[in-house]
Amino acid sequence: MSIYSAEIQYNLFESANIQLEVPYRYNQKDWKPFHKPFAKARKRLETNFSQFTDQFNIMRNYAKDYQGLESSVK
Repeated sequence: MSIYSAEIQYNLFESANIQLEVPYRYNQKDWKPFHKPFAKARKRLETNFSQFTDQFNIMRNYAKDYQGLESSVK
């Protein structure tokens, strides 16, 4: 867990009493099994992110700034 995510988790807990738990991937340190519904949701999200990355060529853009990226997506 990075320093930033620890800060975010702490702020969420302090401001809204939300305890954020992030499931690790199988190959990550401190991995432990988690509930099936969470596994399904994570798989669906990762699949969607992968599809959008391919669809909008996000990894292969040559934009120099946000306007260039925005115009390449449209």
